[in-house]
Amino acid sequence: MDSRQKIEFLKDRTISNMVSDTINFVKINYKSLFSGLFYICTPALLLFGVFTFLFFNNYFNFTLTSFMGASPYTGTSAPEEFIGFLPYLFLFFAGSFLAISFVSTASYAYVKLYKNEEEITTASLWSTSRRYLGKVLGAQLLLFVLLIIAYGICFIPLFLGTIGAFLMLLLFLIFFVGVFHFSIKLTFFQAFIILEDAGIIESFKRSYKFTTGIFWKTFLFMLLIGFIGYFFAYLLQLPGIIFIYFNFIMGIVSGNSDSSFSILLGSALTGLGSAFGCILYSIIFIGICFLYYSVIENRQGTGIKGEIDTIGEKENSD
Repeated sequence: MDSRQKIEFLKDRTISNMVSDTINFVKINYKSLFSGLFYICTPALLLFGVFTFLFFNNYFNFTLTSFMGASPYTGTSAPEEFIGFLPYLFLFFAGSFLAISFVSTASYAYVKLYKNEEEITTASLWSTSRRYLGKVLGAQLLLFVLLIIAYGICFIPLFLGTIGAFLMLLLFLIFFVGVFHFSIKLTFFQAFIILEDAGIIESFKRSYKFTTGIFWKTFLFMLLIGFIGYFFAYLLQLPGIIFIYFNFIMGIVSGNSDSSFSILLGSALTGLGSAFGCILYSIIFIGICFLYYSVIENRQGTGIKGEIDTIGEKENSD
């Protein structure tokens, strides 16, 4: 890469500058970035694509059953279809979890190599990514389990009679506020795992402390960069979803319940689009890296100090 195109991460930036530099970084490095992500994440993306196909295919079959009263090709009722649909919902979430973990790990690993001015090849990116993939998966699984436990606790008041309904509502309110709070406070846990070689619990603690004083700045930036990442990813899913809904609605309007082929084809397009679109979530994770190093530079002035030292060394050598 041309050194004149190199983007410095350790730089104090405004939110708009972080967003624009994230986009510029992706534009400049898209060949090595996305080719590396594609080769490293292909197994997880293929699973995610297949599970997404199965999810949407069975979801619309279930929805069709709800409208028509029974499946046009199995004769099963809506409740039976719903029970049969649940495993596909689980597979969809599992595939999403695995694919995003691969993409996020490889994205942070790319930034780590880039910032350290190391050669970025598919082999070096995979070598770096696999060192941290286990910890990233473990950290995200731990957070998911804690989320499920907290969600389950909200239903405990159901056994307390009339007052239980009020307590359950209160617990759900606390739950959603807590999810919002911790989702922002733990934004940087993967950055600490990969960029700073921190352990799982240590990464949670350091991320929680790191966001002190920048909570709303982090929220606003994540809102903006998240919208950009999800928008581009969703564009790849949109053709399949439009195709499914169009044929599904036309089938209901015309009274023709035999739309299995349309649902099958639309689900396949959606699964394919979801798999490729997942790679574009890399924009979000690279954006978090820019925010992370911007905050460090703002607090410590590491980049400026390095430039001053470099200038001093050049003057002494002259």
